[in-house]
Amino acid sequence: MIKELPDLYARDAKVVWILDSGHGKNTPGKRSPVWNDCSILMEWAFNREMSELIHKIGRENGLRVHLLVQEDEDIALNLRVDRQKNLSNLIKNDHKTVLISNHANAADVESASGIEVFTSVGETESDKVADLVLIELFKAFPDVRKRIDTTDGDMDKEAHFYILKHTSCPAILIEYGFMTNELECKRLMDSNFRETAALAVVDAMMKYEDII
Repeated sequence: MIKELPDLYARDAKVVWILDSGHGKNTPGKRSPVWNDCSILMEWAFNREMSELIHKIGRENGLRVHLLVQEDEDIALNLRVDRQKNLSNLIKNDHKTVLISNHANAADVESASGIEVFTSVGETESDKVADLVLIELFKAFPDVRKRIDTTDGDMDKEAHFYILKHTSCPAILIEYGFMTNELECKRLMDSNFRETAALAVVDAMMKYEDII
């Protein structure tokens, strides 16, 4: 449990961005196939690098950011939600809190590809954050498959994921691509892709702060 407010940098920023990294090195199955060149992507490591890059770039751009998961081991969903709620309670009314959960996707068929962002079900503040993130990611990667759902007037997909449903603040979950697709998995492994994706997410975070 977080007992005191950590050094979050940029005290005059409007939002405390909470960066969540799903799964851990002890979580079974969350990895790509072993490709012909013997390469493999471990999702826990990818998720943590994305959170750390967004944290670093966000701080460099004056954002208030906090790494929710700093361990390599898996932290149960309910404990991650408890950490978020505890941090939000410490901040209270001084700032908004928004959670971003970083992930690599997987599917039963290798052809599945693309970027998508999830929010909880219904119209919420999370939708605004998700749309801004998707706009910036699609701008950064114009050739990527856009996995969106516009039936409710925005681009994010809705799901009953625990981390989205039970947090006490706006929350989004980003799937940067499919680690079960060899070409896309190799892109996820590329440091240039990761940095470009992190820059796009930070751009979206800054745009969100501009409109609230």
